[in-house]
Amino acid sequence: MSNADMQAIWDRHLITGWVRDLPIFVVAIHFAKDTKPELVRVVDGWREVVDDPVALSAYLVSLNLRRCLDKNADGTLRFSGKGPTRAFIHSRCKRLSSCLWSDKFTAEQIVQNLHRFKWIRLGPAAAKETAKNRRVDQKFDNRDRIFVNAKRRDKRTDWQTTK
Repeated sequence: MSNADMQAIWDRHLITGWVRDLPIFVVAIHFAKDTKPELVRVVDGWREVVDDPVALSAYLVSLNLRRCLDKNADGTLRFSGKGPTRAFIHSRCKRLSSCLWSDKFTAEQIVQNLHRFKWIRLGPAAAKETAKNRRVDQKFDNRDRIFVNAKRRDKRTDWQTTK
């Protein structure tokens, strides 16, 4: 299979995982079952398991797929298979997450136009940017605010008056 075919399969599984609210590692298992079945073993006739999760991560890194990998501190790529698919997508592409939550488009339409969404790879640079944004938000949120309690001219709704 070519890399474009692999990317299309991954994208389809990623959006299906969002729709079905699956963990991202389960999405990776479904992808491996379609592309390299020897990594996945079926137990009890329906449950798919991976005996070696490191081999699955190494397989995904070797494919160098977009919308799949993050960066380590030394710049190498890694697969982060933790958490739900919805959190995985939201942390890397907020516009795609908003589009999926809006329910205005079908999953097939989103898969066809997935290349239009900007996807970031999480890593040290993204963490520094997030920390910088938090510091800026804290700086502007912690300003001293002055509240002026102006005296009302009308006392008709004042409890002391109506009593």
